Amino acid sequence: MRPLIVALSGALWLTACTEAKSPQPPAVQPPTSEPKPVDPTDVLDGGAEATQPPPAPEEEAVPVLPPAFAPVEGHATVQLPTGEPGMQGLDEVRIQLDILNLAAAGKVEVEFVAPDGLPYEKRARAVEAAAGEPVSVSFTLPVAGTAIASSGMTGVWGVRFFLDGAPLTTTSFTLEP
Repeated sequence: MRPLIVALSGALWLTACTEAKSPQPPAVQPPTSEPKPVDPTDVLDGGAEATQPPPAPEEEAVPVLPPAFAPVEGHATVQLPTGEPGMQGLDEVRIQLDILNLAAAGKVEVEFVAPDGLPYEKRARAVEAAAGEPVSVSFTLPVAGTAIASSGMTGVWGVRFFLDGAPLTTTSFTLEP
């Protein structure tokens, strides 16, 4: 039986070899016009019945931001009277605050800190600036006839400035006996 199977297998093989024709490439004809572009979804999904992708969303306009503003700056200057150093005959200490780059209205607070490091006095004042214009604010710390003079609160005093609650600048001055 085995020789019969081998013989039949050989016959089938020879038949397959003689009946098979070698494939011929199709004849290529030169294009007569520009090729029509085909949407990739038509090719992939089977033709014109295929669903088309949704159109790309229109680009949203990017808002144009104003140029970067310079940060608000504060510069404080202490004005002590000239002459006798010390508290004797000193009526007050004047401090001028110059604010640059303030774009709108705000609240300036000043805090005087005594030489022992404890807050002595705090005051506030509203300020408003025209665009690009510096603003100057003056504060005074009375000395004559106050606890400063009667208690002899000499030493280095601190002055802290805040704009709308945020620290702006600091300075210091010294009261001598």
